[in-house]
Amino acid sequence: MYAEQTRADLVTAARKLFVDNGFADTSVEAITGAARVSKGTFYSHFPDKKAMFAELYTELLQQVGALGDATCEALRASEPDQPAITAVADLTHAFLRRTIDDPLHRELMAQAP
Repeated sequence: MYAEQTRADLVTAARKLFVDNGFADTSVEAITGAARVSKGTFYSHFPDKKAMFAELYTELLQQVGALGDATCEALRASEPDQPAITAVADLTHAFLRRTIDDPLHRELMAQAP
């Protein structure tokens, strides 16, 4: 349980620092300092900073996937005379809203390529 909390603390610290400073300007030392753990602890959970980024990006993709699943459910539940484009528009709006409202989403989308 302690290891899970430590990993969660590292992820939380990295999330904030990536948003505040960007990926390139965030060091492992900054992440470990914010999480109040040693660099050795960081490396026992992640092989490098890129792996940390990949975990956050995977989390983001799962959230976007959940939006897609919700859209599919809305399509299945919609009335036959309701156009499918409505559900697709809702998904697009939700994705764009997340991009506007969530600084981590913006940072990950900008840094991922």
